[in-house]
Amino acid sequence: LCFFFFKQKTAYEISACLVGSEMCIRDRYQRRVHGFNLLMDRLEANLKNTNRPGLITDIFGGAFANDVICEDCPHRSAVKDKFLALNLQIHNKRNITEGLNSFIEEEKLSGSNSYHCTVCDKRVNARKRASLGVLPNVLVITLKRFEFDFQRKYPCCSLLA
Repeated sequence: LCFFFFKQKTAYEISACLVGSEMCIRDRYQRRVHGFNLLMDRLEANLKNTNRPGLITDIFGGAFANDVICEDCPHRSAVKDKFLALNLQIHNKRNITEGLNSFIEEEKLSGSNSYHCTVCDKRVNARKRASLGVLPNVLVITLKRFEFDFQRKYPCCSLLA
């Protein structure tokens, strides 16, 4: 929760006020998921021609470290992806800690999902993992509480609120 003009507001309410008519996304669940990103994009655009154009990135900017480790040789592929908010899947999780553990859980790449190692020059079994490589000054966590049910054409909400 934030305070905006001396009244307590949620980030979604603030983004709806600031972004206004640009927030024309059909589904209310999508609006909540994308509200923060729309707000940050709008703020970055408005700060472009000021003396602090990188203010949003300075405050909220971080980077994921995505590592893929070949099991046949010591080759490691490391890619950093920038972010302003950590999108954390908590649907069917008991708490945020479970969601964080799921986020950093190592994934095995094998079979049809194997990895092409540039050193071995072939498809190999590998391990893939994500971590927070660069921590932001302020970490924003977006909780993904919904999973779309394609049969009912309706989002299912997690019990964790």
